[in-house]
Amino acid sequence: MKVFATVSVCFILLTSFVKPRFVDVEEELQNASFVGEVLVRSYGPKYMYYSRLATPTVIDSTVCNHVIAYADYTDGYLTNTWPNANDVVLMVASEYVSLFAQVQKDDYRFWSPHFTGSVAMFSFNAPFRKLPTEDEDTWGDKKGCWDGCLLKKEELVKWRKD
Repeated sequence: MKVFATVSVCFILLTSFVKPRFVDVEEELQNASFVGEVLVRSYGPKYMYYSRLATPTVIDSTVCNHVIAYADYTDGYLTNTWPNANDVVLMVASEYVSLFAQVQKDDYRFWSPHFTGSVAMFSFNAPFRKLPTEDEDTWGDKKGCWDGCLLKKEELVKWRKD
């Protein structure tokens, strides 16, 4: 029944204007030019200003044309949200920000900030894990869940690029 429900939801979303963002988290980390912690300084028109924790005196910026909402870490869903000013988060970026992750105990909790009108669908293999609030699905040869995934902090070493 769960598979039927997932397939049905995917079909409805794919045939409407609301399209989820499909995120292969390992691919995103491998293709990124930057994977590291940042301090979000502020937001301006179309930009997020931040400092890399490795070089805190340098302020960089990244385009964020579609900031719909700021993260409410108690709400559960983080898709389509951007971190708040003064938050320290892991940022995954190349030409633009692809993912953010917040530390939750011993894990990084990844999410997609992009507005698509739907919750992002994450696919992954171990050592990534599903969110405790989400059901785990199988998509091809990978596991997956909605809105993000978890990774133990010590496991990030092989993808870090800061």
